[in-house]
Order: sequence, then C-alpha cells, then structure tokens
Amino acid sequence: SIRTPGNLVIQNSGNYAEIESTNGSIRIDENVTVEAVSITAGQGCFIQGTLTAWRVHAKRITLEDRARAFIKLAAACLRKP
Repeated sequence: SIRTPGNLVIQNSGNYAEIESTNGSIRIDENVTVEAVSITAGQGCFIQGTLTAWRVHAKRITLEDRARAFIKLAAACLRKP
C-alpha cells in the first residue's frame, strides 16, 4: 500500500492493495501499468498509462492520450481531454 498527504506520481509498474493521496492528486505516468484494489485521491486521478482497479474514489478521473483504465466502481466523472 502507498499513502501520502500530498500529490503522488507513480513511475513504475506494480500491484497494490491500496493507493491513497489524502489531499492531493495521483498521476500514473505513461508506459506504467498499475493494478490496485482501491485508489483514493483527495483531488484527481490522472492516468497516462494503464490502470486496473476495483474502486477509484476521486473528484475527477482523467484519461490522457492513449491511457487505458479498467475500473469496477468509479466515484467520479470519467473525462477524456
């Protein structure tokens, strides 16, 4: 699990039980694959790579460029710029 009070940038692929940024945003960089049971972001979740998650809770979820997301339960609007 990863927990931080501020912004979090994930630059390496991995499997996680929980990823949490209490007051900031979470960004998954390009060419990075993340699998997680739960993701919680105080602000937004920005995906450039690939995300597979059971639950994502954020004020907004944004897919950028060629991003891919497989989310079972999303507690936000899914936006593609």
